[in-house]
Amino acid sequence: MPDRAIVFSDLETSYRIEGFVPVYVAAAPPAHVADTTANAPYRRRLSVNRFFGTGNVAILDRYHADWLVVDKDRFQLRPTWPLTYQDARYALYHRPA
Repeated sequence: MPDRAIVFSDLETSYRIEGFVPVYVAAAPPAHVADTTANAPYRRRLSVNRFFGTGNVAILDRYHADWLVVDKDRFQLRPTWPLTYQDARYALYHRPA
């Protein structure tokens, strides 16, 4: 995953990701984000919940996400994007070209 890539994941996983790699996350826990119009942390949290509830990739498009990380212990989501990496807990998907 390149530096400054846009990653979409659930809030807890996003919070961990941004602590380890220099990327942008589409959403983070609202308590850890400035509540500004541009950041819109509560709207972003709602988008994350909607995506993981529906699997609607249009939500990923809205945030210009090129990478998706799925915590397989929490979500049974199988997106149509190509699988790039997986281990026992996480699956990493990349937007198709």
